[in-house]
Amino acid sequence: MPILHLTLSYPCPPDTQRRIAVAESTWGCQPWAADVLLRVEGFRRVWREEGKALGYVRDIFDAACHGWEDSDIILYTNPDDCVATNCAIKVAAMIQTSNACYAFRRDFPRLDGPIPDDRIPTGSLYPGSDLAAFRVGWWREFLEQMPDMILGFEAWDPCFRTLAETTTGAASLAVPEVIYHEAHASWWMDAANRYRLLGQKYNLKLAAAFLRKHGVDPRRHGIMA
Repeated sequence: MPILHLTLSYPCPPDTQRRIAVAESTWGCQPWAADVLLRVEGFRRVWREEGKALGYVRDIFDAACHGWEDSDIILYTNPDDCVATNCAIKVAAMIQTSNACYAFRRDFPRLDGPIPDDRIPTGSLYPGSDLAAFRVGWWREFLEQMPDMILGFEAWDPCFRTLAETTTGAASLAVPEVIYHEAHASWWMDAANRYRLLGQKYNLKLAAAFLRKHGVDPRRHGIMA
């Protein structure tokens, strides 16, 4: 039952490269079989807006699953997400009793290197779940139920959480205190962009419809679409 760590590789400015380097320094001790680094530009579908190129969740997760067994585990994080030393072990333990799980991150000011695991809970709790993990077979079975959303804009993560919970019957599949991150400015979170960017509008519309279909009020996740 190998664990494959999935993340994205893309051109970025020096400060983002620094944050990614810090994150990468936390991955080496994990007992996962490989880091799967995918470049968005290599996909057939790419969402292009204001100089950015973003991929679709389905395409990215599908590509990571290619060639792996149904029992294998894909563990996705953003490229600048740091992980606790026991991250992979805790995720694998959760998936023993379910087929998918996720984790909310903790945010910190500038990070110049890894922090001890016992410091992770002292960071600010971010409402989004940057870590998504699942068995390959679960994704293959339910991928068509996941809205065809863009990774890099808002709201794909509450949809993933809802899909995981409704297909497994679990009230919550959150793995606590295994992921952290240096807080930084976000393109889509800028108040001037959140309801202006076309990719944002697209994701929010899909998320609102999906959540309502599953009996979840989108406003619970800050979605007014």
